[in-house]
Amino acid sequence: MNEYAILRTHKLKSKNEVKNALAHVLRSINTTNADPNKKNENLYFFNKTLKESIESFENLLPKKPRKNAVLGIEYLIAASPSYFDDADLSKQNKYFHDAIKFLQNKHGTTNVFQCSLHRDETSPHCHIFVVPNDEKGNLNCRRFLGGAATLRKLQTSFAEVVGIPNGLKRGSRGSKSKHTTIKKFYEQLNQIEMESQEPLPTKKDFFSSLFIKNKNVEKLKETATNYDILKLKQKADVINSIHLEAALKKIEQQSIKLQEYESQEKNTNKIIAGLIDKSAISESTLNMLIAKKESSFLKKMINVKPPSTKINSYNKTKKEPKNGYLPKL
Repeated sequence: MNEYAILRTHKLKSKNEVKNALAHVLRSINTTNADPNKKNENLYFFNKTLKESIESFENLLPKKPRKNAVLGIEYLIAASPSYFDDADLSKQNKYFHDAIKFLQNKHGTTNVFQCSLHRDETSPHCHIFVVPNDEKGNLNCRRFLGGAATLRKLQTSFAEVVGIPNGLKRGSRGSKSKHTTIKKFYEQLNQIEMESQEPLPTKKDFFSSLFIKNKNVEKLKETATNYDILKLKQKADVINSIHLEAALKKIEQQSIKLQEYESQEKNTNKIIAGLIDKSAISESTLNMLIAKKESSFLKKMINVKPPSTKINSYNKTKKEPKNGYLPKL
């Protein structure tokens, strides 16, 4: 069985990012994928507390680092899980010790400020934190991790110096498979741990779960269809209510006008009756006067003029532009 040496890198671009990563590896915060009963099996080098690690990190930084500078690098050292099944503690420790020495030679001993060896998770692995200072004391992450060629050279060198002496191979050169990030590495560990703890379902449970899932899908389809119909109905009700409201408003306005006309008619009839009683004018003569509109008083009281309509006089007043130019607005 082929067993491989694993080296992964993660750039830390802010102080908060460095502090959070250190808090995780030093178990200063709750780590859901770690077994608290195995916490004592973890090993810590250089700085064993979060406070000491942060102080060492800040002391290694230049006084005024660039805004876009990478402040730290987190290296993850691991191997194929099957390697640790046969390797005893001394063999494991030698592999991780060689990896630490490899990074100290690469970055300088003083720039490697924290190392955590974890055995409280599914597979043993080691986190090594480095400030990427060059020989001049400037932050220069590009010198160590810049470009695909540099990263390929790093993997080859790590395999030759650390992996092969400990019985581990380098991954295939030129492989198109993507490297696993540190975050993805933890996700895979969690998945393996969950799968190992979860019992396999029986044949009956498996088929019953399929039946329940299929039933749920049909319910969802039915609900979606009913929901669409309900939405259409609601839209129709809204449209109908708008038209109905407009119609009711028109009826209400017409009824108000009708009441006004009826009131005017009653008042007119009263006036006519009073005139007949107070004068010697006969009813037939009065009707004749009304028909001929000779009485201005009766004309005002009886006649109801239709609402005036405004005539748009724009076309009458509009002047044609001279010489083909449009008028100024």
